[in-house]
Amino acid sequence: ILKEKNINISRRTVAKYREECNIPSTIKRRRY
Repeated sequence: ILKEKNINISRRTVAKYREECNIPSTIKRRRY
């Protein structure tokens, strides 16, 4: 969804996705 350029924003966006999907996966966070 987000490119490497927005790594800082992606971290916050992923956090929201984790709460929405309820999937606390640190490894998946790196995939995004």
